[in-house]
Amino acid sequence: MGLELNGGPALLVLIGGEPDSVMQVDVRGGFIQYLYIALNPDKLTSFGGAQPDRIR
Repeated sequence: MGLELNGGPALLVLIGGEPDSVMQVDVRGGFIQYLYIALNPDKLTSFGGAQPDRIR
C-alpha cells in the first residue's frame, strides 16, 4: 500500500490485513539515498485501519 510518510514516499506492508512493516524511501536528485524500514509494532499502530490498494 503506497502512502506518504514524513513528507516522502513510503510503502506499508500488510500481512493478513494487519500492518507488518513500513518502508520509507529518501530520494534526492532522482536517486534513492536511504531506505528506512520500521518493524516496531508500537510505531505501526496508527496504520491499524489501513486497507490495501487494489491492483487492477
